Amino acid sequence: MIWALILVAFWVLLAIHSLVSLRLLLHAWDAPGRAADARVWAVASETPTTSFSLIVPARDEAKVIAGTLASLAELDYPRSRWDVVVVCHRSDRETIEAVKRSMARSDWEADVELLIYDGPHQSKPAALNQALAVCRGDYVGIVDAEDDVRPGLLRMVDALVAQTGATVVQGGVQLMNIHGPWFATLNCLEYYAWFGSRLHHDASLGAMPLGGNTVFFSRRVLEEVGGWDPTALTEDADIGIELSLRGEHFRVFYEPSVTTREEAPVTIGGFVRQRTRWHQGFLQILFAGRWRKLRRREQRMLVGYTLTYPFVAAVTATLWPIAVAALFVVRLPPMLVLVSLIPLLVLFLHGASQLVLYREFVETYRLAPRAKGYLNVVLGVIPYSLLLGLSSYRAMFRMLTGRLAWEKTVHLGAHREGVGHEAAAV
Repeated sequence: MIWALILVAFWVLLAIHSLVSLRLLLHAWDAPGRAADARVWAVASETPTTSFSLIVPARDEAKVIAGTLASLAELDYPRSRWDVVVVCHRSDRETIEAVKRSMARSDWEADVELLIYDGPHQSKPAALNQALAVCRGDYVGIVDAEDDVRPGLLRMVDALVAQTGATVVQGGVQLMNIHGPWFATLNCLEYYAWFGSRLHHDASLGAMPLGGNTVFFSRRVLEEVGGWDPTALTEDADIGIELSLRGEHFRVFYEPSVTTREEAPVTIGGFVRQRTRWHQGFLQILFAGRWRKLRRREQRMLVGYTLTYPFVAAVTATLWPIAVAALFVVRLPPMLVLVSLIPLLVLFLHGASQLVLYREFVETYRLAPRAKGYLNVVLGVIPYSLLLGLSSYRAMFRMLTGRLAWEKTVHLGAHREGVGHEAAAV
């Protein structure tokens, strides 16, 4: 009987965790008006006043960097008010040559600086620190090397800065190859809920992990905190917590017409390695403990919940199969059987919400819904959680063995093929 009670306790805790996670992800759709508030309400000015320096950290990105620079060339913003700093490590000759070829073919190379640095750290935060030293704009924006940036982005950020005085503005980022491998579908929907909803909840509490790109910082604030930690595996979450401790003013928007497009990893190995780095970065921040100095209890609870997710994902992936199997093996009293069904009901709710998000996603980005997409959601929810659990175990193993090397995600430009072009008009 004791084992039955332990199983039931686990099922209840799993259900609570899943409900909290679902509640946070659906924050923008939870009450009338929130979804509209998540969209940009600021009116772009005809005469923008904010100047920007856009940093493009590029490592092993020779295949995609040209497309990113081409999208930046289309930005609808006064040329005198923005510049681009592409930063590469000296050892990455292929990417450096690809950047030089792109600059030579364009008519705006005067606004682009190629910064080549040397040193032991070949990570994104190390590159960002190198570039920050030469930035001239009032605000510093981060653009990943595979991004497709929309023409109106800077005007939207300028409007938000002018009308709210925000020192940190997080724009939307969206994976676009939703009809790729089964896990890519769920990854795209995860981004859709994260940037379109979850981060708005975090910003409302002033406790922001931030996203890795399409985020804009007051250059003054960045310089005051000394830039990014070069050893951080999730430099975005790390600096987000640091700025939350300072009480900086965050604004988040998700407007599809200016959302930055990216690609989800197209191999399971690539996805697991990417999530391993993210989970390990969360654990770095968790154990460092600075987040515990956040002023409000709600902030600490939210950040603690977010940073401990790797542990929860690992435990969930391990015990889900055991708990489900136990339903058919362990003989329980009728009341306990009913309690044991609660996680399955929550799983059903999660799957149903993903189906709704899929439908809304394809409508938002003017894509044709596909039977494959619906099947990926229905059949992939549990396997996707197992992949997240595997990534968590791998992250914990790397932490225990002191392996902090940066595992680079390979980008192939999948968001620029088929679905990416299909959504280009949005």
